Amino acid sequence: SPTQPAITAVVNAASFLPTAVHSGTSANPVPTAATSVSPREIISIFGQNLGPAAVTSATPSGTPAVYPTGLAGIQVLFRFGSSPVTTVAAPIIVTSGNQVNCIVPTEVAAVIGKPSPNATVEVWNGAAATAAFPLTVVTEDPGVFTFGGLGQGQGAILNFDSATGSYVINA
Repeated sequence: SPTQPAITAVVNAASFLPTAVHSGTSANPVPTAATSVSPREIISIFGQNLGPAAVTSATPSGTPAVYPTGLAGIQVLFRFGSSPVTTVAAPIIVTSGNQVNCIVPTEVAAVIGKPSPNATVEVWNGAAATAAFPLTVVTEDPGVFTFGGLGQGQGAILNFDSATGSYVINA
């Protein structure tokens, strides 16, 4: 249905990849063609009717600063475990009709190393929810933000200059 919220992809918000490329001698913990996430990773969820038509950005509040788990009537819920199933709301950074950026809750670390898929994510737009999207939770799922914003090109890496107290682009 064109009015029903639906998830088409979940990717690392820095690399725009569904999973990091594994190299090394041990077995890849992520099954072929699966999507992986790690605790505290910033992810982008793409789909239809995920949020309001206009882009809505969250403002963190408190000390330390914390993003809200609800924004413009939108919630992102991670579910994991089997008996009982644990449901945790994710901190939301930005939401729009076809994209939600959020932070993977630290609580999903409880299922690292369990059989895959070992977590799911759903986006709730008011009373309507997407189907559960399967995820494999891993310890790390690295990605580097880039200045072009497309996951390619120069990394958005800053160096702190302690003499001046300023940041400069790492070239």
